[in-house]
Amino acid sequence: MTVLPLTARALVVAAVVWALIAGTRWRRGMDVRAAFSRSMSEALIAVGVVVVWGVTLAPVDVLVNGATPQRLPLDLVPVLPILASLANAAGWQASLPNLVGNLLLFAPIGFGLRCRFGLSMWSILLIAAGGSAAVEVAQALSNQMRSADINDVLLNALGAVAGAWAFKGARGLLRGRTEVGEALSDNRP
Repeated sequence: MTVLPLTARALVVAAVVWALIAGTRWRRGMDVRAAFSRSMSEALIAVGVVVVWGVTLAPVDVLVNGATPQRLPLDLVPVLPILASLANAAGWQASLPNLVGNLLLFAPIGFGLRCRFGLSMWSILLIAAGGSAAVEVAQALSNQMRSADINDVLLNALGAVAGAWAFKGARGLLRGRTEVGEALSDNRP
């Protein structure tokens, strides 16, 4: 199973759960807009967690048929391997999908945490870094051909903050601000 079918399945499940939770809240008397927005943020967080599990912790035989499980080395050097891989053309092309994937992996979680709980960027950064560190420790301890990398923690945490900024910008634009910079500069949570 590759990442795309897993994500598509998670989105379908999230849409159904979102509709059921929002409908239940609306029937119990909650305002329609509040019911749907609160349920959407919770569904985004759930999708994010399912996709993170599927991409990072699912047994490798689910992703690569016939793979022989083994432990891969740890990479505990921050930032330098990223810069080295981006320095040459072959490394750049090989590492760009990993970099973008790690940035996008936690973005829905950051978006959902900001939307649902109104957490500060620092709180989202710490939650994402802690969650990503837990994933990396689990990968290091498993025999599932997973590579634990400190750069994944950094990129995942930055991706969650980017998701939170995306929510802040979208909320500002929806509130009638015309400039993205004006929407992002709003200091309210």
